[in-house]
Amino acid sequence: MNRDYSDARYLIRLSSAVQRGDAHVLEDAIRFLEADPLSFRTGYAKEHVWKYLVRRYTLDITTIERLYTIALHNLERPIRREFWSMCNAIARLANKAFWQRVLELTSSERIDVAKRAQYLYIYSQGLEAGERMHQYVSAA
Repeated sequence: MNRDYSDARYLIRLSSAVQRGDAHVLEDAIRFLEADPLSFRTGYAKEHVWKYLVRRYTLDITTIERLYTIALHNLERPIRREFWSMCNAIARLANKAFWQRVLELTSSERIDVAKRAQYLYIYSQGLEAGERMHQYVSAA
C-alpha cells in the first residue's frame, strides 16, 4: 500500500482495510501510528486504526510492544482525536509492566504529561472506568 499519509484516499483505504481485519495492512497500520503524521484526516484515521486494531487482529508480543511505545509517545503531546481510542485499545493489551510505567509518568514534572498519564492509567482499572473518565473530561 502506498504510504502517502497526506492522501485522503490512502487513509480511507487503510482505515477500511483495518476495519475488515486485512492481514496485509497490519504493518502499514502500525507504521502509520508510529509516524504519527499531522495532516488533514489523519486524526480520524488514527482513531479508526486504534479502534479496530485490537479487535480484528491477533497481535504478537513485538507488535504489542510497538503499540506500548506509541502510546507512551502519545502522552508527550497534546490530546488529539485519537487519544481516547488509543487508551481503549491499550487497556485491552497492557500488562503490569506497562501500567507501572504509566503510573510513574503520573508523577512527571511536566504537568501536561502527568495529566495525560493519569487519564490513561484510569483505564488500568477497566474500560468502564476509563470511559467514565473520558466522558468527564469531554464534558469539562
